[in-house]
Amino acid sequence: MAEVETSKHNPKGVVVVGLGAIGQQVVRLLLERGWPVAAALNRSGPKVGQDLGAVCGLGREVGIIVADEKDFDPGSVEADIAVIASTDRIRLNMPVYRRFLGAGMNVLCVGCESSWPWAASRELAAEIDVLARRSGVTFTGSGFQDVHRHWIGRALIGTCTSLRGFLHESHTDIAPHGVETARLVRAGMSVAEFDDSVSGVRSAEVSIYRVFFEQLARSLPIEIESVEEQVEPCVKDVDLHCPALRTTIPAGFVSGTRYKTIIRAKGGIVGIANNELRLFEAGEEPKIRWEVDGAPPARVEITGFDSYQGTAAPLVNRIPDVLSAAPGLVTIDRMAPPRFHGNPTVPQS
Repeated sequence: MAEVETSKHNPKGVVVVGLGAIGQQVVRLLLERGWPVAAALNRSGPKVGQDLGAVCGLGREVGIIVADEKDFDPGSVEADIAVIASTDRIRLNMPVYRRFLGAGMNVLCVGCESSWPWAASRELAAEIDVLARRSGVTFTGSGFQDVHRHWIGRALIGTCTSLRGFLHESHTDIAPHGVETARLVRAGMSVAEFDDSVSGVRSAEVSIYRVFFEQLARSLPIEIESVEEQVEPCVKDVDLHCPALRTTIPAGFVSGTRYKTIIRAKGGIVGIANNELRLFEAGEEPKIRWEVDGAPPARVEITGFDSYQGTAAPLVNRIPDVLSAAPGLVTIDRMAPPRFHGNPTVPQS
């Protein structure tokens, strides 16, 4: 059995911000690896004041009391990195970024826009870069997208000597998620209501799927001419129960949204992403597919994955990379793929 790597870039201490499903999984992986959790923070609510072991369902206490995020002083603990597992939108996360970067702590965020912040806001991306450089630390976004939505596609394209196009598809079930996700994808609307909701003034926020796909395209040696995003309703011919909305969505009504991103590059190269976030039918599994139209062509399909573990594991494996990176905003496309650090050797109860 391989032992845990003991490089100089292992963390002195990790502050975990946000103790939802992903944050809790991050805590479990850190404890298994023996990397010290210096503090655990959550927004005001019932988790604050509890032992971290109880919050994460470990069946034991770990001696760390969950603190209120808004009252926390980063200088009060010995830690060199904060792992932030809260919202996807960088504009909502900026107060937390400013506090930790300003205190001289590296930041690794699971929020989707943090993967490539320029797609969301060039101004905020520039501010993050300045804050990190000023403090001599690094800011990086990682998570499920790191491998499944970036490096797998990029590696397949890397096998080609010529390229005509590339396709990315994914089907994700909204049933395990909350009411905010169900509303985001307009579940339960009629098709007419869906069309009305997207035909007016469009949100300035691009979808997380465009963020990922554009990041991959801009990491390639191609000259991008245009990036277009479309949203389409997902409609099924069977009734589907939506746990978050506590209702059954009739056949013919909207069960979710398809986010379509089309990238055109010089030389006729076209990249297309079709990402469906919707309710699944009975027996349906999540799926990710990459297909490359090049010489040689390539295709890979992934099913049966756990999205929570698939998000938390690359995030934790990225910690040494962030600690060894140059100061500033350093995105995953500028790093090597995340790597395995050896099996944990810390005994588990």
